[in-house]
Amino acid sequence: MTVDDFGNWDPGPLEPGEKLFVGAGEAHEIACVDYDLTEARYIASFREAGEVLTTHVLNGGVQDLLVFPILFSYRHWLELQLKWLITVGSRWRGEEPRAVHTHELRALWREARAAIEAAFPNDPADLDHIEAIIGELADVDPGSVSFRYARDRKGKTNVPEELVRVNIGHVAGVMLKVGLIFDGAATAMEEMIDATPDFGP
Repeated sequence: MTVDDFGNWDPGPLEPGEKLFVGAGEAHEIACVDYDLTEARYIASFREAGEVLTTHVLNGGVQDLLVFPILFSYRHWLELQLKWLITVGSRWRGEEPRAVHTHELRALWREARAAIEAAFPNDPADLDHIEAIIGELADVDPGSVSFRYARDRKGKTNVPEELVRVNIGHVAGVMLKVGLIFDGAATAMEEMIDATPDFGP
């Protein structure tokens, strides 16, 4: 298949016994699922999804249709990235990492920010600005459902009524800037841990 196939492609009827997941086909169609099952791959994959979909929109794709998967991809990337910063921060402090079971971005950011500030007390990164951006996203999607489901369990629209227009390219640019800071912080903490096993406060 080519990138243009889905618009005009007739796949024919389902064949008897046809499966969903198969591992054979053209090389460019086959994705290796099991080569890396780390948090880092999941984090990178959702940011990549947001960037690829945004690029498609900026090249003439249907922005009104793709806005939800784009915003969800970036929101889920941010959640995973914050959870990873919390995990790396725990390791840096010599603590046993614990599972963080929340989708609340503000709660995750408080812990991630504390980890960053402890590891890099003199870093000039504008964490207050990042906090404002995370708060803005948390207001729109507090529980990671606004961009996945049209309505909540009570039938109310999940997306706040004041969110009418979104510049997708701008969202992608802001998330890239935030991502560069987070990537740098996580990588630097991991390097310090690897360099000195008992490194920490």
